[in-house]
Amino acid sequence: MGVIAGFCRGFGQWLFIVGLVAVARRNFTESKDWHPKLREMALPFYLIHQWVNNPVIAGLLWVPYLRSFPIVLVITSVLAISFAYLITKSGPLRYFFGLPPPKGCCLPGKKMRGFLPVIILAVIEVLVLVLANSL
Repeated sequence: MGVIAGFCRGFGQWLFIVGLVAVARRNFTESKDWHPKLREMALPFYLIHQWVNNPVIAGLLWVPYLRSFPIVLVITSVLAISFAYLITKSGPLRYFFGLPPPKGCCLPGKKMRGFLPVIILAVIEVLVLVLANSL
């Protein structure tokens, strides 16, 4: 009985989410000026939020009044949003976070049909793995 109840509960939660999306699509039809910037920041935020969370939470666990969930959530969110905003303004660095580089940028380049940065990152990753496993 527990499996069926869990399935029904999960199905009901997904139906609730679908309903919220439908209501939002119907009621929020006009685009704001800041929507494109938030859409642009979404991928860098997703890619770096865990890299921000781990060291911040490790540091905040040593301070009793800062280790509560709301404080950690606010601090890590502000830091991750700030880093995501800086990445969107960084010029060529944008390319490595899935964003289109600015006009006239050297990345991804014409050599090797644009795969040169990927190959360089792969070589760096292999070197890091070799060094980490040999020490």
